[in-house]
Amino acid sequence: MNTLNDLYVRLSSIAVFRNVLKLKTMGRLLTMLKEQSPEACGEFVHSLYRHGTNLSDYVIKAVTEDENAYLLRKARRDNVSPVMENAVRRELGLFEEISMLTTENVRTAMGYMGYLPEWENTHYDFHALYAERLDQLFTKGYGIFAKYTAFMLKDHVIEPVLTPDPQRLSQLPAYETQRKKVIDNTLALIKGKPAANCLLYGDAGTGKSSTVKAVVNEFADRGLRLIELKKSQLHELPDVMDAIADNPLKFIIFIDDLSFSSDDADFGALKAVLEGSIASKASNAVIYATSNRRHLVKESFAEFAPWILIISGVLKLVLTNICIKSGWKGGHFFPVIFCGVSIGYGVAMLGGLDTAFCAAVVTAGLLGVTMKKPLAVTMLLLLCFDARVIPWILLAAFLGSIIPTKIFGSNKKKAK
Repeated sequence: MNTLNDLYVRLSSIAVFRNVLKLKTMGRLLTMLKEQSPEACGEFVHSLYRHGTNLSDYVIKAVTEDENAYLLRKARRDNVSPVMENAVRRELGLFEEISMLTTENVRTAMGYMGYLPEWENTHYDFHALYAERLDQLFTKGYGIFAKYTAFMLKDHVIEPVLTPDPQRLSQLPAYETQRKKVIDNTLALIKGKPAANCLLYGDAGTGKSSTVKAVVNEFADRGLRLIELKKSQLHELPDVMDAIADNPLKFIIFIDDLSFSSDDADFGALKAVLEGSIASKASNAVIYATSNRRHLVKESFAEFAPWILIISGVLKLVLTNICIKSGWKGGHFFPVIFCGVSIGYGVAMLGGLDTAFCAAVVTAGLLGVTMKKPLAVTMLLLLCFDARVIPWILLAAFLGSIIPTKIFGSNKKKAK
């Protein structure tokens, strides 16, 4: 049996690193060893040149990046039988031998003296390099997780992001306190300590998503990876958790711009993972979500609450005025306070303002229109609101008092 036949038979029988043979270039190499023809050699080298001109570089890269049963056992810290250890040792030796195959070896085995495309070789100690690879398992991972840091779910498969956002923490301005909490929580995850799921909420453009991406870039060399899911993919979250549960790396499951309606089916999938289900959450992963709202579930009443308060206040003013002009007994002081607080609170909710401040100012303005006595209004409201808003109360009451009308008419009849 010549050298190429021997290599073909031995390579065809490998078990631990069998996935390596499924790579296109390795498949072409196997075909060349079997057919031993110039055409098969040309096809192999054509495929090799797509990765470079050095066969040894290609083979060692394929072997060290392979995800196999031996590597997974090491990642789970399981015991490995002597039988499998022996198989790994012998197959690494075989790949080292193949990596040193030259064009001249192929030409001699074929008995062909014509042109064959050449490639380069570099001697590597495959056993030593693979041992080094195992030592880095818990910071570099294996398979695609060793080559990339950011991933997305596409057609139920975790796929790498080839050009991820290069954002760094040093490039992000402001919000240092909030960002430090995210960093501290992430470091706890990396160190194997308890870490919490996080919701980053705030207005658009405040750096929520950038913070998550920058944290991953900052700590990628310590074994941190990111997997982004869309809201529509939340039902696949348990499957993603299962897929990474035994991985030695740490993961952030990133869900951007998250919110739900109260009857949203996707909310159930997220809730099951957060609160616990039959399948527990992976201990090496946390969920980081961003949203423009603090409460993820949109409540229909909450959406209209500001307008309901404002409309209620205005209607109260109108109805009270009608009742007083119609001769109903009663005063206007407490109705005005109610209306001012209701309208002020609604305005505060719409504008994201301080509720007590808005309630005080609107109430003072309405009482100023009604009573025409700014100082009296200020003294009365001093009993209800913080003294720090008194200047604003006085200003609002004064502005209200110079409006040449009254909100309420009188229910007293003129004497004849």
